[in-house]
Amino acid sequence: MTKDNSRIYKYFTINEWLFSTLINNDIFFADSRNFNDPFDSRPIFQITEDKEKGEKLFREIKDEINRHKVAIQKILYFDEKLKSQNYQYENILELIMEQGELFSSSNESSDDSLIRIFSFYNQDNIFDKASKINYLQLQKYMFKDIVFLLIDLNNIGVTCGSLKNDCPVMWGHYGNNHTGVCFEFEVANDKKEDIFSYDEDINFSYTNVEYTNAPIDLFCKNKIDLENVKQKLLHTKSAKWEYENEVRITAPRQGSLKFKKTSLKAVIFGAKSTPKNRYTLCKLLASLGYRFEFKIARIQTDQYEMKIETMNLNDIAGSGVNIEELGLGIAYKKAMNK
Repeated sequence: MTKDNSRIYKYFTINEWLFSTLINNDIFFADSRNFNDPFDSRPIFQITEDKEKGEKLFREIKDEINRHKVAIQKILYFDEKLKSQNYQYENILELIMEQGELFSSSNESSDDSLIRIFSFYNQDNIFDKASKINYLQLQKYMFKDIVFLLIDLNNIGVTCGSLKNDCPVMWGHYGNNHTGVCFEFEVANDKKEDIFSYDEDINFSYTNVEYTNAPIDLFCKNKIDLENVKQKLLHTKSAKWEYENEVRITAPRQGSLKFKKTSLKAVIFGAKSTPKNRYTLCKLLASLGYRFEFKIARIQTDQYEMKIETMNLNDIAGSGVNIEELGLGIAYKKAMNK
């Protein structure tokens, strides 16, 4: 992480979900497959007509699945499930031949997927058989298995932020049509140390999304760097999303994970947020012990841009405001009263 992206902006709708996030100082790290981009964690891949390259990839997937052999053999009813898969691998060949929809994480348990992949890649001469039936479809099958082994199997949790706080499109999409809020988090110090994660045993990692329309080429090297491929899967999106300037925060598990309250540095309200919501949220944050700047995204008169400015008393006027309840410093009180 560079100093330029040591601060990350995260947009929210003002609702009970946001209140829970603030009260519990935690953020949900989700399965990236459930995000609004259908290509998330499953970007496009380069296809090849060279069967030697395809066979090399096949062997690498086989090596990777066999690396989990001991754990797979401990799965409940392993012998019975493996025997069933060994009988059913012909059905997979039929799917490849028919170019039908192949297996996805939604209709298989993780254990069943492991046994299926283990069974398929350890069948005798299966690459030759499948490639003769439909080499293109076999490659799609292998790509899905790579995604499962590198992403789904590791239960990686992802939450998203942005390097921009003034993008009108982002406010429209993720800030509830400009009625929501954007939080400014400081996630790293000058030494690039993580100062966002509350739990010292859970290390968050921060990576800028790469926007490209070029497919991932798994055939370009003699040996595939699986860790590099995993990072590409997690952090590659179509160039159509480039306006988001997205930063991905990843964690070794999914679910609600705590952040340090001190990492919240500013609260930026949307241009269409109401004075009542602004005051309510400021009062809640102050009562919970957060210390931060109040800001607002203002519509510009002469250009299609938002400008982030310090909030003043007029921005919360008519909401029953009692400035003492917000626990502000003297200097900030003066700024608010201007």
